[in-house]
Amino acid sequence: MPHVVTPGGTIIYHRFEDLCKVGILIVTLLSLLPMYTWIKRNGRYISYEIFAFVPLCVAVNMILVGSNHLSTIFIALEIQSFFFYIGVASSDRSSQMRDAAINYFIQGALSSTLVLFGLAILYGETSFLTLKNPRCYCGQ
Repeated sequence: MPHVVTPGGTIIYHRFEDLCKVGILIVTLLSLLPMYTWIKRNGRYISYEIFAFVPLCVAVNMILVGSNHLSTIFIALEIQSFFFYIGVASSDRSSQMRDAAINYFIQGALSSTLVLFGLAILYGETSFLTLKNPRCYCGQ
């Protein structure tokens, strides 16, 4: 049961991740509405693919918040970084932005290899990748 409603109408959340997911949705909506009105007011052109990527990025953020396994966290971060790569590459049609997107992609690939190497070392030492160790008996 994720939450309990008291007789006074107050909602008490038992799981912090549900509250974080609601917060992600609220922040996304609050950031999209001014962006849309600013684009309409200034007459700027924006590709509508961005509005398709935003719900997917929000879904990946929710997976990231709710994950309990380090490999799931890594995959969610990688999927989210692909959305950022596409956003940088499609923001402007100049060659400088394409060069920046390629550099950003290369730096992201290098950092991903370092994270995977760290996860491999962690798995080699502890033989698990979960955030909550099922073999840990705290207090016993």
